[in-house]
This record gives sequence, C-alpha cells and structure tokens, in this order.
Amino acid sequence: MELTTIVGNLLASIDADAIAVRALELANQPTGTDPGDACRNRAQEQLVGEAAEVFTGDLVSLLESIRRDREQTIDHDNLDNLQRSEWDKDAANNAQALADEFAGYLREHKVQRRADGMAAHDPRPCHRFVSYRTRRSGDGTF
Repeated sequence: MELTTIVGNLLASIDADAIAVRALELANQPTGTDPGDACRNRAQEQLVGEAAEVFTGDLVSLLESIRRDREQTIDHDNLDNLQRSEWDKDAANNAQALADEFAGYLREHKVQRRADGMAAHDPRPCHRFVSYRTRRSGDGTF
C-alpha cells in the first residue's frame, strides 16, 4: 500500500464529511438527513479501524525504531552554561555580508529586471518609451 493511501485513510478517519457519508450508509438514510451521533461514532470507529489495518507489527516496529533514532533527549540535570551572547551583532554582520554578496552577484551578471530587454543599469529605453507615449497621446497623459 502506498504512503499516500495510508495518509489519505488516516485523514479520512477524522474528516467530518467522510464520517457523515459513512454514517448515512450505516443508517441506510438518504443524503441530507441526520443519522445521529451514535451512527457517526460507529462510522468513525470503522474508518479508524480500516485506516489502522496497515499498522502491523513490522510497520509499527519500523516506525518505533525511526522514532527512537530521531528522539531528542532533554537533560535537565546537566545544564549548559552561556559562554557569550552576541546574536544581534552576528545577525547584523551576516545580513550585511549576504547583502554585499547579492549586490556583487548582480554586478557580475548584470541581471536584467525587465523581460522586455531594458537593462537595469540603463534608464534610457524607459525614457524613450515615456516620450513615445507622451507624443502619441498629445496631451501628456498616458
């Protein structure tokens, strides 16, 4: 069974719409009627049971071993001592270094900012376009 199917079944087991559809089927009632809380609870139990069928011993063991490998242990007895606290200075320096690096990249590659071919470092093509539009309309408006 694929992971998407497993996850879909798990989500359907708590989805109010899926529970309502199953409850109507159990109560043999048409859509739009209220099957009652007892049927909804029974429907959800069935959906949860169907979704949980894939969780056999092998899969549970695998998931448990993954959980143990990734588990974070919090040691309350041996606390760390703070050596220095300079995050705000480091953050400002790192941000400036990143901005400088990006500016250098833009200078090196002369990145064009417009798809119509106007270069970011040359405003003249834009000026020609504005002049053309102004002359064409005759009244100075666009």
